[in-house]
Amino acid sequence: MRAKLWVVAIAASLGLSAAGAGAADRPAEVASGQQLADSLCSSCHAVGARGGGTDMAPTLPAIAAARDDESLRLFLAAPHGAMPPLSLTRQQIADLVAYIGSLRPASAPKQGPAGSSGSGR
Repeated sequence: MRAKLWVVAIAASLGLSAAGAGAADRPAEVASGQQLADSLCSSCHAVGARGGGTDMAPTLPAIAAARDDESLRLFLAAPHGAMPPLSLTRQQIADLVAYIGSLRPASAPKQGPAGSSGSGR
């Protein structure tokens, strides 16, 4: 029990949390996530400001504005609806969440309750 508290105290002193760091604090994950989005998502979703995708799927910036990081993680772990079946590793999910989070407008929440607004499709 003391060891757990010690780890939590160290993490808190370093500014870490279970919610994770912002996308700006994870440039390698953002870059990797962008590469994944370009290869896995761009056939249906407009990725970034470059366009592409189809009118059947929301843009990644729209998804970023509508969903918090945790709901994105949960969705990518078990996609549903019109999404193709994906089998992503935890690291790939973290990278995609970092990239999509980097597209989020400053006024949108970066973290929030899971299952926040937005269909995510």
